[in-house]
Amino acid sequence: MNCYQLQLGSVPGSEERLSEVKQLEVHELLDPNFYKQPGAHVILMPPTQEDPDYYTADLRRKLTQRFRLPGFFFDHMGWDSNGFFGSVGISSSSSAGRSDRDFGGCGTFSRFLSKKVDDRNASPESSEYIWHYMGFSTLWLKHMEGQQKSEAECDMPLPSGETHIMLCFDLDKHMSSKLVRLLRDTDLLESQNEPFFLLKVALETVVAQFEEDLGSFRRPIRKIEKERYSSFKDNHAYSRADIDDTKLEQLSERYATLHEVSRHVIHISETLNAAVTNAAAILQDHKLWRRSLEASSAYPNNTARTLGLYSNLLSNLKLRADAFVSRMENEIKCASNLLGVFNNNISLQTLNTTRDELRVLQYQLFNARG
Repeated sequence: MNCYQLQLGSVPGSEERLSEVKQLEVHELLDPNFYKQPGAHVILMPPTQEDPDYYTADLRRKLTQRFRLPGFFFDHMGWDSNGFFGSVGISSSSSAGRSDRDFGGCGTFSRFLSKKVDDRNASPESSEYIWHYMGFSTLWLKHMEGQQKSEAECDMPLPSGETHIMLCFDLDKHMSSKLVRLLRDTDLLESQNEPFFLLKVALETVVAQFEEDLGSFRRPIRKIEKERYSSFKDNHAYSRADIDDTKLEQLSERYATLHEVSRHVIHISETLNAAVTNAAAILQDHKLWRRSLEASSAYPNNTARTLGLYSNLLSNLKLRADAFVSRMENEIKCASNLLGVFNNNISLQTLNTTRDELRVLQYQLFNARG
């Protein structure tokens, strides 16, 4: 399986829009000359889960080094995460007297997770759902005249201008098409001296996907609300009568439906909370990068960026832990409700039996006196 490249013009500000999608071989992606090409390049990578053989240990190592990815990015901790974001500075050295700590570029890495349900039915037996995995890695390189070498492994003089590269991981066809449409309308003039240019487009795709996924919950929830009155009316109708197996099954199915939908709502709430945390971290880092670019050529301290990454990860893991608690509470409530139904049924049956026995006893006593 190959990756696919989308190129947005040859230089920022070019009238040329998004070119046709073309295949990109691994050796082309890893070629140092690829990073010397000014302009914006978006790479649609093969799914990390469905095609693990593609991501060999050697390829993972090279991508991790080239794009400044954290070591866990391709592991289960990375692709199955509910979300994270981090950024890192790329230093450069040159013969023009710039120090090893001079600013040369910026890399970002992020993960988002969302969930969509089948909104055609709200019953447990047809509660199909889809997880949407979204991973992005961006690289922004500021090329200077006379620059000889950078941490992006460019061993030849670089042309003037900027290179924007974004790797997209685990996007399905629908999300990929959505990203392509957004890129077609992207103004390349905005990419100049903007490290988060492509990440902004990616975040727009993420927000649109979350809005669509969250909207899929509207119909099932509304269906439950509309059925509430008739359900309560039916319950009242037979609350004073014998509860047969059919009525008990209907009531149990409704409880199961409520808790099944609740389970999915808890999931989307967790991942959306994580996305909000990511967006706040992206906004904060963007302010720091812009401030550093305007103030001097020195990039922000990478230690602070790493600490921010793990703080972000821990916050999102806490959201997952809270979701586990809510899911268990959901199951406990479900079991409690079903137990209450069964207990009520037993109580009613016992009362009915006792009432019938009393009637028989009264009849026998009446006949004995007669």
